[in-house]
Amino acid sequence: MPGQEIPLLSVDLAQNPTRERAVATRNRVRLLEAARQILDEVGPESMSMDAVANAAGVGKGTLFRRFGSRTGLLLALLDHEEHIEQQAFMFGPPPLGPDAPPLTRLIAFGRARLAFLERHLDLARATTADADAWHKAPPTMLVRTHIP
Repeated sequence: MPGQEIPLLSVDLAQNPTRERAVATRNRVRLLEAARQILDEVGPESMSMDAVANAAGVGKGTLFRRFGSRTGLLLALLDHEEHIEQQAFMFGPPPLGPDAPPLTRLIAFGRARLAFLERHLDLARATTADADAWHKAPPTMLVRTHIP
């Protein structure tokens, strides 16, 4: 319903309803920023978890506790970008938002998804290495829900 706040789906703990400690929030931000910087420099194939932890100034254990795996970290990065897309098609103006006619909206959604994947192709491709995690990731589930 327009104007109604619907919680966005997220793989990232910080965007879920449970509260986190300030240090955990700070570490999450540091880790995501470090991972984004390393990805921009060397790409996902060459990104190591050691490099991310070192760049963020945290231990490797903190990184694995936070994201579970390399794929978990990559999914969290992709998830962050997904939230912007979710806002547009869930609450935005036509032609992508809910007030557009269904066919117009579906075409706009397809174009937006293709543009999103083009911008984040390396990251999306790297997250599909774990097909089970990819198919169960909230952003993927939301897209499948949006297009029945």
